[in-house]
Amino acid sequence: MNRQADSVPLFFSLEPDPALTTLILDYKQRTRRVAGDQLYLSDPPHLTVYLAAFASSAKLDEAWDRIVGRLVAPTFEITGWHLFEQDALTGRQTLVCDLCAADRDIFRALQRTVVDAAAPWRDRRATEQRYAGRLDRLQHVEREQVERVGFPFVGDGWHPHFSIASIATGDWPRVRAELWNDPPRGRFTCPRLQLYELHDGHPRLVRSSSLATGV
Repeated sequence: MNRQADSVPLFFSLEPDPALTTLILDYKQRTRRVAGDQLYLSDPPHLTVYLAAFASSAKLDEAWDRIVGRLVAPTFEITGWHLFEQDALTGRQTLVCDLCAADRDIFRALQRTVVDAAAPWRDRRATEQRYAGRLDRLQHVEREQVERVGFPFVGDGWHPHFSIASIATGDWPRVRAELWNDPPRGRFTCPRLQLYELHDGHPRLVRSSSLATGV
């Protein structure tokens, strides 16, 4: 990872296995066909674990190695759709593949490992500035998390998911008619941890590591 002169938003994410990747890409293609381009629609399939701005890569490199050494690739069940109506961060209808409730704690434990290692090295001011115009949309505990670790969705308040897109309200009825009665289901895994930079809202992969598999 190259050292950055200025703080850059980066996010840690989990890459889905090929079967889930193919499924998500198919839903994205169908969404584009009926509603055109939408927010997050062009993003590669992933599950965001933690996002913050970082001014320097040196400590983050150390954190990355510690994180990867402690994680095991999660196995989980997708049980259908979830809709974040009037998403607090986008104001749109965010359609996501939902995880079985019993499996969410697996991801919350994984998130704790990432946050504990990476959050101390964030650029606090730049990270909090990302949410300055949206704090009034967040719940009190989410605002506290922005101050504490720089990311509003942490721990019990985090709803792990794989996004299809955040869809403009006027386009949502067409997407719902196309996808809602064909929900995602199945047992999958996430074999890799990835790190993306955000440039003008577009992710660019900068690091990827395989995770150990469970016995």
